[in-house]
Amino acid sequence: MVQTWLPDPNVVGGLAAWTLGIPVVWGLHQANLSPGLNGARTLRMLRWGARLSCRIPRRIVCVGEAVRLAHVAAGYDPGPMRVIPLGFDTDLFRPRPNVRAAVRLSWGVTPENPVIGLVARYDPHKDIPTFLDAAQIFKNKRPDARFVLCGAGMERSNAVLLHALGARGLDDMILLGQQENVQDILPGFDVATLSSVSEGFPSVLGEAMACGVLCAATAVGDVVALLGDTGRTVPARDPAVLSEAWGALLALSPEERRSRGLAGRDRIEKHFSMGSVAARYRALYDEALGAPR
Repeated sequence: MVQTWLPDPNVVGGLAAWTLGIPVVWGLHQANLSPGLNGARTLRMLRWGARLSCRIPRRIVCVGEAVRLAHVAAGYDPGPMRVIPLGFDTDLFRPRPNVRAAVRLSWGVTPENPVIGLVARYDPHKDIPTFLDAAQIFKNKRPDARFVLCGAGMERSNAVLLHALGARGLDDMILLGQQENVQDILPGFDVATLSSVSEGFPSVLGEAMACGVLCAATAVGDVVALLGDTGRTVPARDPAVLSEAWGALLALSPEERRSRGLAGRDRIEKHFSMGSVAARYRALYDEALGAPR
């Protein structure tokens, strides 16, 4: 069996395996397929994927219901589709007070500073300008707040980002760039956030929840289904409301924040653990191997 992920590999890898008679399972992650957020090549591959979805894959894994609905609307065959969310390693991602203290010290952050962090690549889907506008609003109310950006493109070599920070008076933003040890970064946050206009099933929020970190994010893709009632969700492209969501979480008492953080971790352990998701994949692969195509 061949498992592929994303538009290009689904079409190219799927065709290669199919011509050799090898069963194929596709994987889909995106929930926003609009031309404004996707390049010409991606859109072309999505169209080919829609045409081939009734012939090549025996099963199509969607990481969220929003992903499934978006692709059905784009012409994909709903028959082979199954929704299986991402799974999270709750041994790797867990509350670690010692790591929290150490990483905050490395950022020059005191225990009293509220830290709001966003982990994502610098990409139009992530709508970083809305995050920066929200940070500016929040900073005017809480000058002691610190903000962290982590991910590809979130570094001082990004001239566009630096200009945007300077224009908003956010020159003290902590820019970490691409990091491989996100499990050692998330515990340093008081609030993990996303300002995205498009998500499928955002893994970084699940990882933050597993670390006991409170989350506030835009209600796109399957964010609401992931957070449940443990975090805050807001409309996309509304920096004032996003800033208010941060403030609401930080206004909770230390005990309330701890309790809600543990509730988030409990939600991940119950519904999105690596073991439960792996079992669903095993069942799907067994199903796919026995399915005609």
